[in-house]
Amino acid sequence: IPSKSLMPQQVNTARSTHDAIHCSEANLNSKSLSTMNPPQFILEPHKNDILLGRGGKNNQHVGNEQLRQLAKLHCETYRRASKKEKSCISRGVVKSVRSMDPPGRFLKQDHMTGYWDEVDDDVAREKAAQVLRDAMAISSQLRQLEIPSPPQIDDGPSVHYPYHQSPHVSPEKEEDEVLEVINIEMV
Repeated sequence: IPSKSLMPQQVNTARSTHDAIHCSEANLNSKSLSTMNPPQFILEPHKNDILLGRGGKNNQHVGNEQLRQLAKLHCETYRRASKKEKSCISRGVVKSVRSMDPPGRFLKQDHMTGYWDEVDDDVAREKAAQVLRDAMAISSQLRQLEIPSPPQIDDGPSVHYPYHQSPHVSPEKEEDEVLEVINIEMV
């Protein structure tokens, strides 16, 4: 069981969450993350549980949304981390989830019985790593969509770029659109 001094009680406190995921030497060498007890028959996951598996229902579960927010907080650190540090960060995310109140569990549904089973540490860490990679990809996509501000021109007519202009427009088409805007303003 993780030390409470290192673990946040809520996922929405960025500072305490960051402290929980700090890759100390003890965390790098830690193997066991589990709070697993003997098998339970979990019929209904609670708000802090992470649901594994495909489908919108699992993705929209409040615990999965919290996990994505936690990953978003750490995706830049994860991007710059070494392979060993990435493993540590993903284990720290699992520890953070498991230290919530009530403790979050990583659950996979048994489709034969309909009950949910808690997965082992390796599966939980891999789920956390996948969510961190997804957060990195979303962050990269958002950075690529940022359109630079139009250049500032001190003299001459002002130039306005069309709102629909994409950063992937060919230079010839871009020039035609700019000339069209200038011509409209000059008339």
